[in-house]
Amino acid sequence: MSQNDPPHNWVSIRHLQHFLARGEVAGLDGTRLLDALGVSRPQLDDAEATLPISALEPVLESLTGDAPDRPIGLLLAADVQPATFGALGFLTQSSPRLADVLELLVRYNGLLSDIGHFSLQSSPGRMHLHWECRAGGPLFRRHAREYVLASVVILARTLLPSGSDFPLAVSFPHAPPAPRRGRQAYQDLFRCPVYFERPGTTLSVAHRLLGQPLRHGDPAIRRALEQHADALLQRRRQHRPLADEVSRLITAMLGEHDPSVREIAHQLGLSERSLHRKLRAEGSGFRALLDEARLVRARALLRHSNQPLEVLATRLGLQSRQSLIRWFRQRTGVTPGQFRKEL
Repeated sequence: MSQNDPPHNWVSIRHLQHFLARGEVAGLDGTRLLDALGVSRPQLDDAEATLPISALEPVLESLTGDAPDRPIGLLLAADVQPATFGALGFLTQSSPRLADVLELLVRYNGLLSDIGHFSLQSSPGRMHLHWECRAGGPLFRRHAREYVLASVVILARTLLPSGSDFPLAVSFPHAPPAPRRGRQAYQDLFRCPVYFERPGTTLSVAHRLLGQPLRHGDPAIRRALEQHADALLQRRRQHRPLADEVSRLITAMLGEHDPSVREIAHQLGLSERSLHRKLRAEGSGFRALLDEARLVRARALLRHSNQPLEVLATRLGLQSRQSLIRWFRQRTGVTPGQFRKEL
């Protein structure tokens, strides 16, 4: 993990710090979680470090188990504080109006993760804050959407005067929880109409609240914090080796099918020949990056999932159970079954 060189799609380690602080509320065992993610306690002290979602997804699958509708995102978002979001959180705390807070979320896309994107859209009487999740599988996206919207709501309520009717409504593109009683958790947290199977992930705010003075607004402190946040964002956006970008795209596409050179080159706006040439110049190659990404994913799935090898083979873009066994043994010296047994 590195703040300057995130390996694939990533989230800030600040979120992991918060998850651990939440303890067992969401069924987390802190020691086991850190072990599964390959994170040591000292690494948690680097507040600007990042965590790849390729490591988070298998842990989430293990955590939800046979209850994928369990609102893990809501549980993990509970009790978030401005400090949870580092410079961005302190910026929101120093903002004079709610409108400024929403604009900060859009302005600093990419400061706390690269998995999603905030945008604002106005309609008569309302402002809509949209968040588009752009990484991970269906399960990860569901809980990420719920965590993000719940965090925004809880954060805004710490800044607004008590009793403010925020938000007016929220909506999600995924299906509602299977047991209808499972919706109570959403009502308890959002305290407004919650809609499912809508076009996007959206939080709606009354226009009259946008100019609402916030409790701790301080323009002078905000200006100083903006300089710090701008510097952090610039470091996040520093040029990364092409191999990292290729690895990130491979990881995002892996499981839907076996990503091809043509597809990755198209995503990067390169020809296949240019992609091969640039990777060779960095001392890398497409096949090696594909195998590396697949092996990381395979080990994580074998460690945290009890699914049959036939299912795991499909999720790894391999054709069959035997293909997975042969491929895994060639690269690790053991079969997937032996790997699980050793664990």
